[in-house]
Amino acid sequence: MAEDSKKLVIDNNSLVNFFNYYFFDRDYSGEIYKKLRDFLLDKIKSGEIIIIDRVFKEFTTIKSQQEIDELRKYIKPFFVNTVDLIDDVQILRDKYYKPENERYYRDQTTGKVDYNLIDRVLNLYLDKHADLYLAAYCMAHSDSILVTDESFKKDNKLIEKLPTICSKEKIKLIDLPNSLFNYYKDELIFKLN
Repeated sequence: MAEDSKKLVIDNNSLVNFFNYYFFDRDYSGEIYKKLRDFLLDKIKSGEIIIIDRVFKEFTTIKSQQEIDELRKYIKPFFVNTVDLIDDVQILRDKYYKPENERYYRDQTTGKVDYNLIDRVLNLYLDKHADLYLAAYCMAHSDSILVTDESFKKDNKLIEKLPTICSKEKIKLIDLPNSLFNYYKDELIFKLN
């Protein structure tokens, strides 16, 4: 395993981006792409790379491609259940709520802030979205590093972005290329001819 036996917890966007980052090789020999894909799958199977249930659920909503369909089938038996983190997720949701963005959630007819819509959106953070579950999982497992390709760029959402939450909660954060080529540098050795 990599440097200090920490586990990588991977976000949905990094799983999807895996196919984008290494797409170039599929049109050529496919050798690099296949080796990286198999490496990723082996790490998921061994438990060194963690896929939580909420990430898997988001991943199943991605427009179907053959590679994504194959990965879904492979990782399905290995995702980690996070139902026990609901209380921690509620705390994070309340802590990182951005009331200044309520103004973006207005009723189309009256122009007033639609608090029913805000409640529905906030409940999605408990039911569907993975970000707060990823943060809660990493906080509960100090031996984890979060892999996400999400940026710090501000948006109009009601909850702070995942990288901001990680920064404030002292969760170590890396992106997918760094996780593969820096974190696993001793295991991933390529020779270019």
